[in-house]
Amino acid sequence: KFLTVGIGYVATVRDYGDAVFNFNRISCDGNRPFFIRYGSSGGFYGKCVVNSEEISAGALGGYQAVVMQRLRDGAEVIINSDKFTSAASYAIYASQCTGGDVTINGKLFGVRGVLSQASSGGNFYINADIEATEGGIDMLSTNTDNHTVIYDGNINILSGATDGIDLDGGTLKLHGSLTNKDISGTGTTYNGIDKSGGILEIDSFSVFTDNESIVGSGNVTINRSLYVDKPINGSIITSGQYIFTGTTNVGDLVIYNTPTNNNLATDI
Repeated sequence: KFLTVGIGYVATVRDYGDAVFNFNRISCDGNRPFFIRYGSSGGFYGKCVVNSEEISAGALGGYQAVVMQRLRDGAEVIINSDKFTSAASYAIYASQCTGGDVTINGKLFGVRGVLSQASSGGNFYINADIEATEGGIDMLSTNTDNHTVIYDGNINILSGATDGIDLDGGTLKLHGSLTNKDISGTGTTYNGIDKSGGILEIDSFSVFTDNESIVGSGNVTINRSLYVDKPINGSIITSGQYIFTGTTNVGDLVIYNTPTNNNLATDI
């Protein structure tokens, strides 16, 4: 059992490794507590299961709690922890992945929750509530649509962030809720989801925010239900129904009707 270490990885799995780790606590200040990555083969193709009550990265160096880099087709990763914590960065970080299946179970704490970038494949199943100070999920424009994050949980931005979720690239599927409000009373207005790129699919999700629930541009697919308490920006086109419980200006209300079965264009 590893309890606490200084600078350096607590554990790393590489290439075709097949490993199961059971820890009470993984704690590292000055580097990454757990790093799944490429080695001599140029990618991670193996299998890894991690069970730990806590995986914690301290403030020194600004590292993430769990890092996954260059996962390839066939890779399988399952990480279970009651508490993923980063004192200065993201709790979960993925980069340059082209395949593999990752499952994260537990609860995330950090400056931010999840970051993925430069990835063109892989399915990341994140079943975890997120409590963060500056943002919940960030998916950068360097991702392609084949890189998918499936999130199931409740995101609470403790200090308020410009956007609670930032989607610039990749595919993001949401189930649960996002709360991003000015709880400290500074007068700042915050948005819920910023979709500037990528693919956004809503399964069943609620957004509670100060300004607009979804900003950016492009299509949003609502498979089951979306509940919002603030308007959705006019540059967002929704496919499916959503429930809006706030107020809006009449001029911002647009009703779209595509005639079918020879209905008149005036029929709603």
